[in-house]
Amino acid sequence: MKIDGLNTVGTGEINTANSQMTIQEATKKHAGSVIWQPNQNYISGQGMLSDNYTQAKSIEEFVQEVEGADLFENASMNYVADTMTTAEYKEALDAGYSLLKDEPQAVLTVTDKIQIEMAKGGSDMTYFGDDIPLEALEEVVGSAAYASQIQDAFKGAGLTMTENNEQGIKEALTMAAEVAAGGEEISEKAIAYLVKQSLSPTLENVYKATFSSVSYTQNTVEIDGQVTSMLQDLVRESAREDASALEDAAWMLKQEVPLTTQNLEYVKELKDITVFQTVGEVVDASLDAIALGGKATNAMLVQDNALLEQAKAAMATVEAATEAQIQYLEQNNEPLTIENLSKLQEGQYADFDEQTLILSDYDQVKAHRQLEEIRLSMTVEANYALLKKGIQLETQELSKVVEELKKTEQQMDAARLSGNGIEPTPENLDTYRNATDTLSYIKDSAAAVIGHREIMTQTLAQVKQTAESVNAAYAKAESRYETVMTAPRADMGDSITKAFRNVDAILAELDLESTPQNERAVRILGYNSMEITQENISAVKVTDAKVQLMLDRMKPSVVMEMIRSGDNPLTKTVDELNELAADILQDAENETAQKYSEYLWKVQQQGEMTDAQRDSYVGIYRLLNQISNQDGMLTGTLMQQGAALTMENYLMASRSMKKQGSEVTIDDNFGEVETSAAITNSISAQIESGYQELAAKQAFSQLQNNGPAILEGVANPMTLTPEQLLAQMKMQESETQNADYSYEEEQLAQAKECAQMEEGVYRLLDRYELPKTMYHLQAAHLIRQRNGKVFSQLFESTGLEADALEEVKQQILEEFGEAMKTPEDMAKAQEHLADVAEEAMSTEMENNEATSMSIRQIKMLNQAIKLGTKMSSEENYAVPVLVNGQMTKVQLKIVRASEERGKVAVSFADEVFGEVAGTFKVTSGKIAGQIAVENEASKEWMEKVLEQFADSLDTDCTLQTVVSSKIDSDAILDSAGENDLALKDHEVLTSSLYRLAKSFLEAVRD
Repeated sequence: MKIDGLNTVGTGEINTANSQMTIQEATKKHAGSVIWQPNQNYISGQGMLSDNYTQAKSIEEFVQEVEGADLFENASMNYVADTMTTAEYKEALDAGYSLLKDEPQAVLTVTDKIQIEMAKGGSDMTYFGDDIPLEALEEVVGSAAYASQIQDAFKGAGLTMTENNEQGIKEALTMAAEVAAGGEEISEKAIAYLVKQSLSPTLENVYKATFSSVSYTQNTVEIDGQVTSMLQDLVRESAREDASALEDAAWMLKQEVPLTTQNLEYVKELKDITVFQTVGEVVDASLDAIALGGKATNAMLVQDNALLEQAKAAMATVEAATEAQIQYLEQNNEPLTIENLSKLQEGQYADFDEQTLILSDYDQVKAHRQLEEIRLSMTVEANYALLKKGIQLETQELSKVVEELKKTEQQMDAARLSGNGIEPTPENLDTYRNATDTLSYIKDSAAAVIGHREIMTQTLAQVKQTAESVNAAYAKAESRYETVMTAPRADMGDSITKAFRNVDAILAELDLESTPQNERAVRILGYNSMEITQENISAVKVTDAKVQLMLDRMKPSVVMEMIRSGDNPLTKTVDELNELAADILQDAENETAQKYSEYLWKVQQQGEMTDAQRDSYVGIYRLLNQISNQDGMLTGTLMQQGAALTMENYLMASRSMKKQGSEVTIDDNFGEVETSAAITNSISAQIESGYQELAAKQAFSQLQNNGPAILEGVANPMTLTPEQLLAQMKMQESETQNADYSYEEEQLAQAKECAQMEEGVYRLLDRYELPKTMYHLQAAHLIRQRNGKVFSQLFESTGLEADALEEVKQQILEEFGEAMKTPEDMAKAQEHLADVAEEAMSTEMENNEATSMSIRQIKMLNQAIKLGTKMSSEENYAVPVLVNGQMTKVQLKIVRASEERGKVAVSFADEVFGEVAGTFKVTSGKIAGQIAVENEASKEWMEKVLEQFADSLDTDCTLQTVVSSKIDSDAILDSAGENDLALKDHEVLTSSLYRLAKSFLEAVRD
């Protein structure tokens, strides 16, 4: 059975005619042959095996290949839904991106498709359980049991079973079954085809090679002594030592396969491949291909982790490198390569003694910077990318590798900026790269830098310089250290404990609690040989909290937004960055609603819980959010009252302020060190209160990043201070690392639904230049629906009591009725409707009974109303009208300036009479119109409507009602044309068209 539509003809014709070739002809024909290269048409299916036969390239050639490539060519919701794994999407969410609010290409910028086996930890994971023989297929996975297993396999791989992926798996299984029917090995005919056409051994390529229409006939070439000698030379130059090598070389000659050592080796590998024999093999290989961004039929017939292991080994060598090793190679004029570093580490240089090698301070710093630069550039993923391109990484000068990798990174960064709607100018590229590198460097720097108080007045660039100085000192002393952003490493726990074994005693003497934050502050003071006092501990904690908060907030999406607004993060202080980032996260469209919706979704997934537990989880989130956004107001209230800064007291202060409707103002100098009789609290207490505010912000960030699971082990959270709550959260954090990807899976399932939406949805967003986010796609889908759901759902979501709701609905209906006079009046009515939508959103965010779905639904309604506002700017209105007692959305389009003069187009759907669409045209004071309805009953009703409509107009009317079982409302609306403001001389009087539209709506209205 062949798959319909699959082209089984190869990419080129193979000359298989019998011919007698002379030795000279054979030699001349093959002497200049190029070695095997992967066909670019099948690059996404290219695997590790085929790359082993790629000609070794220079790193410059690799960069040239990347330059100019469109890295997000396939960036669509469909592509994301098909190929993005849940782990990759989690990475995108952590970077501040979401398919709900960001376009697919922006989300893809943070998930390199090079990850391949990395997502699986480099293990030989199998996704499919049973080895079901291919011949047991029932009409290509017609069995419910098979289908269920394949769905489970997709879920296990973190992929979504979209319609495209399902079809791809079926095609892959069909191909595999047909290939397997010919035996367990690839046929000689197929091998010749693959080598000649430079194709990698993917399932699709092997299928094409096996069933190519080209016949397989060997050329008759006389193999005499001279030819045999030439073939023997070829075998000796190759890596083959098997007995059949010479026989394969002779076969290649007869098949006109280019006689190269690489091709000879490739022939053997192809002969050793066993074609897929079971469903499990096909599904597992297909899932790997899909995860790489390819099709299921790009599945490789062989899985070889050789290149990945090389990439890991290269990274391990670089990680183990020391400044002394770099200096030794430089002093001995040896190239700085991974190969030479490896030899040094293995003791192959007899005269190298790291202990006796003397380095000057300059050499020490220079070598350290070289190492840091190499380590930053050479990730396992980057190494793997180079190896896949055929670059001999071990023998390349690392300085050249780093230099060229920077060029490649710049190209990828340009794509990231473009993917986020930012022009990739040299200035923007430098700002983005330097900012992200600097943030990464500070995260991994020694925590001792927090003790340098000047970093709070330094710019981010200057903070990095301070960190470099601190790190260099540690490197010179060959000391390991705990870092700024993380807790002490597991392998350093004992040494740090021993170095600070009296921390608890110190804290007790100072009457301070032994919290992780206090203990870390003592260590930081100790690292810097600073006096350990209450005031210094508090000051260090504040600095530490501000830096960590800044590093947590400065996600790639936030850095991008700063660049978009013209702010350079490198020139800002820590406090300035925290303020800018907070504003961006607070003001970002959809950000607040999306985060809250995500949290509520995770609360709902927590399993069995009481109402009290749910209220507790939601209440803590909302309270931490309020503390974070109150600019010290709640803390100031508690400080004035002398109350303990516990979560419970924060809640009481919050309720009190809401009840009294009052605000508490804090002096601008609050928290600063000063001596004044007016200050009743100690200086340390003031600093500590400021720290509790920061701890609340950190705790809120922890809750957003990890979900409610991080609260499961926290006992009596409302009795804790924000600092104590944060400490307990961090203790729980490691236990939430293995959380499932159910939220990411649910989001990708939504992406799948959006990808399958009608084409008109995408055209509508293109028309108004709106990003194709899930919110926008869902809103466009809703606004295009002919029923009145967009308005009825909006009014239902306001949270108003029945009487108040009816009053608002009536007000909106009357307002739109009165506004049908001019575009300006309609714009005001639309603004009022948008205000109602915003109020509904605010109400739901405050609603204790809100759910993830309700938040998301109202956000989508908000987007729909905003889209309606965009459309109204072109006099294409979504008007709320009561038709047969139901709130109905009537799409009304008024075209005043066009070559065809004035038109009014109308479209709506009524629950009783079905879909209605039509146009009215004004010509020389006369009105002609035609309305389409679905059936005879609808026609009878519409004729009465048109009669009433005609009676209300003082002009001649020619109106017709037609019955059509299939009404294309979009086409009817489009037929009215568009307003062309350049055609002012053709403009029909505005009042006439709006009066016509108003009269029709009144006739339709009850």
